[in-house]
Amino acid sequence: MMASFGSPLKLSPSSPKRRKETLNWEQCIICQCSNAEPVICMRDVGKDSFVRSMEIRRDEVYSRIL
Repeated sequence: MMASFGSPLKLSPSSPKRRKETLNWEQCIICQCSNAEPVICMRDVGKDSFVRSMEIRRDEVYSRIL
């Protein structure tokens, strides 16, 4: 016999919509923290290595930078 609630049973609450994280280019692109050290630009070799590592890990840094 079917329940008379009028709606199907939900097994779990709907997940909240995730806010897209923004990247602050004035802070470290990995940890997004400010400290006393100056932010520097990567050389091409370091940039290539960083991108390859991000693609392997596919973590929150990867999704934030995309």
